[in-house]
Amino acid sequence: MNQMLEYSTDTTTWNTFDTTVNISLLNTGDKLYVRGILRGNNTNVDFTQFAMTGKISISGSINAIWDYINLEAQLKEYCGYCMFLNCSSLTKAPKLPATALANNCYINMFANCTSLVAAPELPATTLTDWCYQNMFANCTSLVTAPELPATALADYCYCQMFYNCTSLTEAPKLPATTLTEGCYYGMFVNCVSLTTTPELPALILAKRCYYAMFYNCAGLITSMEILPATDLLETTWTLAGFGNSESNYSNNNDSRAINEGVYHSMFWGCASLTTAPILPAKQLSPGCYNSMFNNCRKLTKVIILAENLHVTISDESFNTVVELANDYNGQANRAWMELNAAVCWIDHSGNITTRKFYVPESAINDWNSQSTYFTHVFADNMEIISQEEIDNIIRRYNIVYTKR
Repeated sequence: MNQMLEYSTDTTTWNTFDTTVNISLLNTGDKLYVRGILRGNNTNVDFTQFAMTGKISISGSINAIWDYINLEAQLKEYCGYCMFLNCSSLTKAPKLPATALANNCYINMFANCTSLVAAPELPATTLTDWCYQNMFANCTSLVTAPELPATALADYCYCQMFYNCTSLTEAPKLPATTLTEGCYYGMFVNCVSLTTTPELPALILAKRCYYAMFYNCAGLITSMEILPATDLLETTWTLAGFGNSESNYSNNNDSRAINEGVYHSMFWGCASLTTAPILPAKQLSPGCYNSMFNNCRKLTKVIILAENLHVTISDESFNTVVELANDYNGQANRAWMELNAAVCWIDHSGNITTRKFYVPESAINDWNSQSTYFTHVFADNMEIISQEEIDNIIRRYNIVYTKR
């Protein structure tokens, strides 16, 4: 193994700590000291994991596990992977002082630690792919989240970080203005004690960046005022997700689908949500609002400033979709996909009979001109937003549109 571990009860005599060693702390206040050296990168099949019973509190720096000689040493890949997974009796986490992370370093680190009430500080500003994935998943007693100061993100860095943290009452601030693929993917799924969202100031988005971010946050009442990104358009795409039931037409590794599903399922199942963010983008991308407000039963008003409510699919892109689906019989309907790719399925729960979508007059005209053969409940719930109100929104939020 890469990991060398030693333990002591007095910091003087040190003994080898491996899978053959079981240690009992008999009295309240008894302490065990642990140190180690991680000689190389771990993997998802070769990693260090602790098991414990009884109420345990950990103090000191976790870096002493990986290099007690040099506590400032650079982290190694998978170093904290599943380290305290299923430690349901852990009441306090160690310090995690690293400011620069390594790939996959904290995945599942405290998952299922159901007695953990407060998260450790996370001062890192240099993130890596998947670094915090599922870090506190199913920590059902967690009330306080750590600050997350990073402004430069990495792909899927916060993916499902607080999944099913049912006691979490406040989300941390998220200051990044440029997002990466899947960075907030499912970050707060099932956080049913959240009542409001943090502001999300990002102007530059990426594929799946907000996918299912607040999925099933049933206690969520208010959202951020606006999601300020103004241009979701991409010239080519490969995801349809609509049409032929035999395929979802997806190619997850295709870099051309930059903004695929950016807001997909973002508030799905937020049954208490009463306010929706303003959606100022004029140019949309495939699947950008798909299922965004599905089953948000108390939501009555959504403002969408898009000039067109469908996307235009190029010959190249449509042919790619057909090829990916092995749909050589032409079952994929191009016009149907162009309509559904952007807005139509923003809520397909059948619970929106009292909800209104306020859109520019040009968008309604565009919709009516495109949907000669296809109707959906969304179309029946559109109202025109006046140009005066649009102008007021633009001034109030300092929205700037850049012409392509």
